[in-house]
Amino acid sequence: MELLAGDRERRKVTATKMKQSCKEYLAEQIADETIAQELYDKYAAYVVQKLEKARAKLSAGDWEELSATAHTIKGDAISLGDAETAIAAAELRAAAKNRDTAACSALLEKLRIETAAL
Repeated sequence: MELLAGDRERRKVTATKMKQSCKEYLAEQIADETIAQELYDKYAAYVVQKLEKARAKLSAGDWEELSATAHTIKGDAISLGDAETAIAAAELRAAAKNRDTAACSALLEKLRIETAAL
């Protein structure tokens, strides 16, 4: 699914807001700003790694592992206050359970765009 230019811009703005929201949540939960930033940085790298794994599972047609990976991303995103990623990961999990290649591809692209700002 090709994103329209306006849609891309809207998602970039959403991703920027998501990044700020996640950082603010961590800052509220952890008194030490340095530790909060380190945790955030590790989370951002982790999400990128999990999305690469999810893409590989989709390419291999491994629906169960794709669903499991999406579930893991969702849980970790919820833990860190990253609501947008959690919602998209939940949608990805549902699409994987339905073996919907087009929806999974679109959702992985949505997650890639949203997490690029992390």
